[in-house]
Amino acid sequence: RAATATESRSEVGKLDGMGAEQARTREKEMRSLRIQEVSVGAGERVVKPGSKVSIKYVLRRSNGYFVDASYGFDRFETYSFRAETGEVIRALDLAVMGQREGTRRRFVVPPELGYTGYAKKGDPGPIPPEWGPRRALQAHAREPLVLEILITRVSD
Repeated sequence: RAATATESRSEVGKLDGMGAEQARTREKEMRSLRIQEVSVGAGERVVKPGSKVSIKYVLRRSNGYFVDASYGFDRFETYSFRAETGEVIRALDLAVMGQREGTRRRFVVPPELGYTGYAKKGDPGPIPPEWGPRRALQAHAREPLVLEILITRVSD
């Protein structure tokens, strides 16, 4: 159900009463993501700015090469972060906003929403440092990523 990305985009700007310029910037960023709704969550809680979000994720390069996952093989972890605080790549913040617990999404992350902001201003950098050195993607900083997430918990 890839067509629902437009519906989600329109809801994102309404969430936090942002100014017109911020809303335009967010809308432009959302247009650069290609989002596929795998399943829509039925949970009661919705992700808002500042919400603590727990996800399970699988990260791949655009050629399908496996990069990392929070679960599978020998790990059964979730990854937690605060939405819209800059703790994760911008694309992940955008993809979870307005979504409910149980939502599963797959999206293509363009390099400008996946790598910048962690090195010198505007330069490509790794995925956030707290994701660990084995996950650093400096050699692939110009390549889109494919990220699949499952929102397992949302709290204030």
